[in-house]
Amino acid sequence: MLLRRHPLKTDGLQAPAQLLLCPSCRKKIASSATICPKCGATLGPGWQWQARKIADDLAASDRRLKRVAGYLVLGLGAYAWFRSIFDG
Repeated sequence: MLLRRHPLKTDGLQAPAQLLLCPSCRKKIASSATICPKCGATLGPGWQWQARKIADDLAASDRRLKRVAGYLVLGLGAYAWFRSIFDG
């Protein structure tokens, strides 16, 4: 039996808020917030743009880290393979 996932249901009053990262503490908060409930930072106009930039920077950093880890695993595998060939 195939189970289907249902989209988030709302009561029709308002759509669910998009979560962004607070520029101060980097915790997830609603995009409609004017004050961060976690750290109390006042969020001025345009803070959503900063939050999206932080999220993009974190994603780029994560991609770089995964790429370096992949090269490291590939290099260690090649090293082990060469050692097995030449050390007999």
